[in-house]
Amino acid sequence: MMGEDSGAGPPGGGSKGLTLKYCAVSLCGFAVNIALLRLLTGAGLEPAYAQVLSLLAAVQTTFWLNAMVVFRHVQIRGWVRHWLAYMGASGLGLICNTLIFTTLLSLHRPIVSNQMFAVCAGAFAAWVINFTITRLVVFNPNLHRRIGALFSEPDTAGPGLNVKP
Repeated sequence: MMGEDSGAGPPGGGSKGLTLKYCAVSLCGFAVNIALLRLLTGAGLEPAYAQVLSLLAAVQTTFWLNAMVVFRHVQIRGWVRHWLAYMGASGLGLICNTLIFTTLLSLHRPIVSNQMFAVCAGAFAAWVINFTITRLVVFNPNLHRRIGALFSEPDTAGPGLNVKP
């Protein structure tokens, strides 16, 4: 399902289509997060530890769905590079999500310390961070071409600055 990079930017019917697809994928990740969080806390694991484990599973889910459905330009041979970039980008969202979740739980206040409220608050903050980084850095074909050009041989036949030894 992962195709070639067309060079036309992220597919998905423009910015609105891209955002809607990303939201749908995020909801799938959120469902994985909630289901595993409930399962793990029900099995007796502390909520903070359960949240980290459930978030790690959710990030794997959203990577593959984003790669195959939202940002379809990912090539099979380059998936490891995209996965590493996605994990790095999602790491920032995961840290913020976990900090918000554990902080709200530790306040012991009505409503905000409810586990589901804390999950939702952390997830929303992480969504904003992850969408921004994912779209602008991880699955940005133009950025990847520019970075690749930095490490390629100079084009001696074309215009531009060519440094000869």
